[in-house]
Amino acid sequence: MRDNNILKNDKINSDPIPLINLLPDYIQEKNKTSEHISNSDLSESSKPIIWAHIDSWGKVEILQPILKLFAKDGKYTILMTFSSHLPTKHDIQGDCNYIDFLFSLPADIDSNAKSFISFTKPSAAIFATSTYNSNYLYQLKKQNIPVFLLATKITTPSFLLKWNNSSLYKNALKSFTHIFVFDNKSKAFLDKLGVDSNVTASTHPPIDNICPESNGNYHNSIIERFIAGEKFIFIGGNIDTGKDLELVAHLANTNHALKCILAPHTISEEHLNRIKYELSGCTLLYSECDENTNFKDVQILVIDFIDTISHIYRYGSCAYIGGEFTPYLRNTIEATANGLPTAFGPQARHRILPEYLIDLGISQIVKTPDDICKWEKNLESNQPLVHRINSASIQFMGKSVETAYRIYSYINGYL
Repeated sequence: MRDNNILKNDKINSDPIPLINLLPDYIQEKNKTSEHISNSDLSESSKPIIWAHIDSWGKVEILQPILKLFAKDGKYTILMTFSSHLPTKHDIQGDCNYIDFLFSLPADIDSNAKSFISFTKPSAAIFATSTYNSNYLYQLKKQNIPVFLLATKITTPSFLLKWNNSSLYKNALKSFTHIFVFDNKSKAFLDKLGVDSNVTASTHPPIDNICPESNGNYHNSIIERFIAGEKFIFIGGNIDTGKDLELVAHLANTNHALKCILAPHTISEEHLNRIKYELSGCTLLYSECDENTNFKDVQILVIDFIDTISHIYRYGSCAYIGGEFTPYLRNTIEATANGLPTAFGPQARHRILPEYLIDLGISQIVKTPDDICKWEKNLESNQPLVHRINSASIQFMGKSVETAYRIYSYINGYL
């Protein structure tokens, strides 16, 4: 990613609202955004541009695998815009090197839409939004640029478009060349609106093809010695907030016979000391171990290096992946790729993939320390349930990867 294209966060969503209601500082900020785009080296790109627009960084989850497939082709420049706030690289889940340019989208007014489309000249546009920028849609349609909508669920209009029978709302949906939705209820709702002719429904959202990585030849002798002879291993990730750490620590402290691997994303002396302070069982940092370490009485191993959690899940039996305090999560799907039953805190309901996994029975919400203990105990004593979740997880991953390829292939047919 080219960091010089990253701007400071927007203050207000750039939704299609009347110009008279726009605050002066918002107009100034958006004008700066337009100038920054026009002054960038995007115009020097010799490859066709695929423009992806998202109204929140959480929507990256369903768009990322499709953009990665286009990036893998090597024939396209990937331009991503955000309307709610411009994220940093840290916000975007996983590898984001597939993004060539990242901008905040100028406010949805006619002049901005005209200049943006004229300057970027996208070969195709992909929207993963819950609000529809009508002026941009109009310019795309006017210039015969195919535009596609990836919508997790469409059962009611956006809160800004409350009128179900509004011609504006219908026209916005009909402006898309094709709409991809990820449940049959959304398809039925669109049928009622009369836009069924260009809608495809899938029960599985697109997901990165991370299965090969899960089944790779990764081995870690320290972890393998730590779990040797154990039948049930708990893994805790995203324990960077007090409440998530509280849940995981309660589970470990209540069941000292449970071997635990904890993998926080924040690797600092202060945070690692706090984790160790909260745990009553014998705890070691990975960096404190070597080939001579005796793990006989060690209950908890804390991974104090980064970029390894996707590999470590293969050693687990179940995993807690955060979400008690905040919906900000990472590595939400790697455990599922390894077939693990997973638990999330209640805030994870605001994220796309956890919600699907919960609805499928692969994952569960835990709200209290007692909840997480009951969840883990039920899994540890019910191997048939664990096997069913293993199978459901593998099936989910396979179908989701297929969905990503189908959408990519469909859009590629217009290029």
